[in-house]
Amino acid sequence: TSPAIAPSNVTVHANTFLDASMNCLNVCGTSHTISSNWFEKTSNLVANPDSDGDLLTISANNCRFIYNYATNWSRASALAHCDLIQAFAASGGYATNFLIEGNKFVNCVSTQIGNIEDQGVAAAVSHWKWINNLWANVDAKMSIYAPYFSFYNNTFYRSGLNSGSPIIFDN
Repeated sequence: TSPAIAPSNVTVHANTFLDASMNCLNVCGTSHTISSNWFEKTSNLVANPDSDGDLLTISANNCRFIYNYATNWSRASALAHCDLIQAFAASGGYATNFLIEGNKFVNCVSTQIGNIEDQGVAAAVSHWKWINNLWANVDAKMSIYAPYFSFYNNTFYRSGLNSGSPIIFDN
């Protein structure tokens, strides 16, 4: 979906998401705010046992993911792991100027903090700011293969333990 024809200015505020059957939120378009929501997944009884069950999959510009709480987000029995936050530039994807602020991600087993890839598409995924977030007991790292990322005052407690570190930048 190109930014010109995608949805814009959507607000998702103060909702509860329990046991999503596949990915929880697939965000495309521009200028959305996702705030003060509760995300919880405790079972693996889903429609597709091979689905990774990501919390937030992004192909959007100028958006905010702020003050949300995610706990027990896990797909331990799935063939693929979960990602809390995921974005790819492949197949026309984009995700620029994204703010991730004041969120808490707690006790997410067999889950990766994130996987964010520009995949050589000239900053189609870029310019993200991560401010005042907490990751506590999230098993796997955040993999970033994209330019222009800033991190300010985040806390990583016992996170990324099964991958050696909470964040990895690579190309």
